Amino acid sequence: MIRRPPRSTLFPYTTLFRSARNISLTHDRDDSAQQADTDVGTKINLPENLQRRNSLVFILNTSISYAVAPVFYIGVLHAAIISSLGQSDASSNLPGSVFQWMLPIPVLVAWFWRSPGSLRPMLAMSYLLKGVAGLVTAGVFFAGPSSEWLFRTLVAHAAIIGGTNGLTNMCMWELLGRGMTPARRAWTLDITFGLGPVFAVLGSC
Repeated sequence: MIRRPPRSTLFPYTTLFRSARNISLTHDRDDSAQQADTDVGTKINLPENLQRRNSLVFILNTSISYAVAPVFYIGVLHAAIISSLGQSDASSNLPGSVFQWMLPIPVLVAWFWRSPGSLRPMLAMSYLLKGVAGLVTAGVFFAGPSSEWLFRTLVAHAAIIGGTNGLTNMCMWELLGRGMTPARRAWTLDITFGLGPVFAVLGSC
C-alpha cells in the first residue's frame, strides 16, 4: 500500500514558519500515523497455520524467482536471441525498452486497488500471466516459425514480465508485512535469502 510520508519529511522547509502549536499538532498526527503503521506490523491475529502458509508462499516465490532469474534478464537474453535472428541493434534493444516502459504498472495498480483483499487476486493474476507468457514464448521458440513471429513474441514476453514482476513483488512484501508476526517474518527472511543464492547458482547451471 502507498502511504504518504510525514509532512516534515516531504516538505521540511514548511516547518520553519509554523507556530509552536501547529508544530505540536503536526507531530501528534505524525506520531499517530507511525503508531498505526506499527500496529499493522505487530498485531497479527492470523492463526499459526495461515502464517506458516504465508511464509511458505514467500519462500517458494522468492526461491523460484532466483532459480529462473536468467529468463528474466530481458536486456541480455532477449537481446541475444533477437540479435541471433539477424535483427538490428535497435530491434535487439526493444524488449529491454518495453520492459522498462511497463515498470510503472505496479504503482498504478497499487494506487487504484488499495484494498488488502485484492492482493490475492492480483498475485494469482500475475502468476497466471507469467506462466502463459512463458509457455507461449517457449512454444514459439521450439516450433520454429518465422523469425518475425519469434521477435514479436519476445517483445510481448518482455512487456508482460515488466508489468508483472513489480506487481508480484509488491504483493509478496505486503504478504510479509501483513500475514505474519515479526518473529516469523524474521525467520522467513533468513530462510528465503539464505536459500536464494543456492537456487540462483542451480538455475544458472
